[in-house]
Amino acid sequence: MDRIETEEIDRRGLICGDAYDFQGDERDIIFLSMVAAPNERIGPLVKEADKRRFNVAASRARDQLWLFYSANLNDLNPNCMRYKLLSYCLEPKPAQPEIDESVFDSQFERDVYDQITARGYRVIPQFKVASYKIDLVVEGMKNRLAVECDGDEWHGPDSFDADMHRQRVLERCGWTFWRIRGHEYYRNPGKALDSLWKKLDMMGIRPGSDNSQYESSTEEETKSSNSHEGESQDDNIDEKFHETTTEESTAQEKKQEESHKDIDDDFLWISKIDPRIWNKLGHWAKMNNYFKPHERAHLFNISRKVLKKIVPYPGQVKRARKLYERAVKLGFRSI
Repeated sequence: MDRIETEEIDRRGLICGDAYDFQGDERDIIFLSMVAAPNERIGPLVKEADKRRFNVAASRARDQLWLFYSANLNDLNPNCMRYKLLSYCLEPKPAQPEIDESVFDSQFERDVYDQITARGYRVIPQFKVASYKIDLVVEGMKNRLAVECDGDEWHGPDSFDADMHRQRVLERCGWTFWRIRGHEYYRNPGKALDSLWKKLDMMGIRPGSDNSQYESSTEEETKSSNSHEGESQDDNIDEKFHETTTEESTAQEKKQEESHKDIDDDFLWISKIDPRIWNKLGHWAKMNNYFKPHERAHLFNISRKVLKKIVPYPGQVKRARKLYERAVKLGFRSI
């Protein structure tokens, strides 16, 4: 980083640091350094804080993750997070998350889920985005597709308008939808899903391409988007990257529900902003020496996301909104 000019760092959005420096952010390529001397005792990293830190570090890459290491598996404790990360990188294994049968709204959803996962795709049922839920989300290395299962018995005509409103809101935030009706599926399941396989292929979503023991952090970041800036780093990382489990306390669920309205407002707000504004704002801040380099890099990153119709994480949206509002107070004009 010392050999690269500040302007180039800003232009490329480069960041060098630990997991804390990548909260709510992503990069196309991530280089991880895991160096330990094999001739010395290597203490195992087994605490919950270690698990969260490694989960964050390993889930930041959109395209490629490069791991540089000095110790081999034989030098590490099998329970250590270093061992688990290295063993995964040496031999990646597809891993569909375990799903509770009760999570599905209908047998129809379950049947479609079974058909998709049978082909090796990673599928998350009842995927939460702010206060909304998507029936099924098929995740790939660079993309994801929302699958909605429509049927008179389950959704019904009365909920059609609400479903379409929800879809329009999420499409403005970059989501792509594919819908299937119950009567079409049960008449001929194979034919009904033909267009889905073509859609997934067109979007670059491949079977088994994204499956990882390191969980997608989208849902975790959704829950943490209402974090306060004054919290300590440890509290903040716990909030933002707390692993989702089926045993969450009532207090945590209540807090999540209370934050949904703020997240909705942020998503609706950013959907109304001209995508070109973010690039303009980044250059304006750079010319006037406003904001820190990583904050300007975040503005350019948001610009790239919205122009490519990639859904930003709730934490990224909230951060961009705060920077925008600060810029307006400093004299920035979008017109």
